Amino acid sequence: MDKIKTILQTLIEKFIGGITFVILYIPIIVGILAPMLLFIGWDLYISWYLIGPNLTDWTWYYYLVPLDFVNLLIGVEIVIFCVGLGLFLIGIMTMIQKRVRGVRLIESGIYRYIRHPQNLGIIIMAFPFSLYIPGFEDIGIRMGEIASWLIFAFLICLYSYYEESRLLKRYNNLFIDYYNKTGFFIPRIIGRSGKSLTLEKLRVKIGITIIVFILLLIIFYTFVMLVASNLMMYR
Repeated sequence: MDKIKTILQTLIEKFIGGITFVILYIPIIVGILAPMLLFIGWDLYISWYLIGPNLTDWTWYYYLVPLDFVNLLIGVEIVIFCVGLGLFLIGIMTMIQKRVRGVRLIESGIYRYIRHPQNLGIIIMAFPFSLYIPGFEDIGIRMGEIASWLIFAFLICLYSYYEESRLLKRYNNLFIDYYNKTGFFIPRIIGRSGKSLTLEKLRVKIGITIIVFILLLIIFYTFVMLVASNLMMYR
């Protein structure tokens, strides 16, 4: 009985401590998230508007998920969402703790391996919402939702490059050293010691990202057209 009381007391203390932490550091949390939300917050269903009125029919094609696989798909979506949420929370909590201590360029924790864990977490969290969502009568995966996720991921990448340009201007050589040791979204296996980084090189990377995104969108559109006979139309 004493053990149960101790466990409950610990849980209550952790819960109260967590709520207190959030309340005390709301200004810092808002300061971290607000620019990101302003940058990408208008992305909802963006594919329906960007692709153009004459090409939007394919965005309404959907794949009818077999009923036998619905529960499995939902389970996979939950796992993917939890992985993204975990990355996001680890990144944000590390950033908040370091900001409270006055550290501006964060190089420890998960930031020791990748430079944008919270942004990667958001991309991963958003992916399940482009798949089957329980409650939809069609029980399907709409192609427009996946196109929107691709655009969403692209905008997150652009925002991440924007963050890096700011850090480069502010910290210069310190950020270059950090940049050479870490990966963008994937941990770097081999460091790039001695390599310089400039705003021009960042712009080249942005250009390559734009080209890759356009190619992915074309490949996805081509794939949808090739399998269109196996998809259904929904409005």
